[in-house]
Amino acid sequence: MATIYHHLEKERNDVAVKLKDSFYVDNVVASVQNEIELQRFQTIACQVMSKARFELTGWVSSTEQQNQEKTKCSVLDLLWEPNTDLLTCDLRNISTEINDTCSKRQLLSISQKIFDPIGFTTPVTLIPKLLMQKAWKNYELTWDQKLPSEIVEEFKNWLASLEFLKLVQIPRYFGGLVDESTTTLHMFSDASGKAFAACVFLRIECDNKVKIKLVQAKSRVAPLKKDPITKTKNEMSIPKLELLAAVIGTRLVQSVKTSLNIHSIQTFYWTDSKVVLCWIKNSGTWKTFVRNR
Repeated sequence: MATIYHHLEKERNDVAVKLKDSFYVDNVVASVQNEIELQRFQTIACQVMSKARFELTGWVSSTEQQNQEKTKCSVLDLLWEPNTDLLTCDLRNISTEINDTCSKRQLLSISQKIFDPIGFTTPVTLIPKLLMQKAWKNYELTWDQKLPSEIVEEFKNWLASLEFLKLVQIPRYFGGLVDESTTTLHMFSDASGKAFAACVFLRIECDNKVKIKLVQAKSRVAPLKKDPITKTKNEMSIPKLELLAAVIGTRLVQSVKTSLNIHSIQTFYWTDSKVVLCWIKNSGTWKTFVRNR
């Protein structure tokens, strides 16, 4: 990749800049506004890369000319349907059958096969993480020892429900990013005693209509606080978890702005925690945990 970036930095055109931002390992994933721009991008991209003896092949797009032979293709380990321009999760390599001797190693291995860089499966992928935390907290087991039957049963139910995840589809194209004056970015953060999460949406106004598009989401299992006296692991307070949710939400917004190149877009941050709002708005002498965030 360093060689490719070095080569692209010597090129002085907009296509080279887009190429540099669109490489993921050995794949290029980019978007343009119309078929004319697509033809221009393909032509110049091939010319630019051929100078360094790199050949760009296997082009697929949502235009009728290039999607006739492709019903689904893999894009960053998600499945993309060019005809509908929709993204779904790739669950083909996940086995939904496990035996009763399931261990923590197997639980982690199976659950981590769901790759979702967008985060639209967050409510689903959070469940095995909670089961893993439960196993570590309540049972002193090695990685390969058999899990308790209650955890195995919950994990089996989760695996059985993955069939419905195939039905979840999200549009690849946001739209509305050309004119930032009619588009706003909204971040929502929330927490419970078990987990905290944040999601970022685009609100697009066009032709007297409003469209809401999910951009990205992240969730985390609530960390356990170890009591210094009893050495037991207890749940963290809700206000602190709400603060952690606001932190990952803020980082998520910065990442989205950089990725989509929308730094000047009007942005709104939402939380239902008055305690967190108080911490943010006032520069008091907070304790270390709050002050560091």
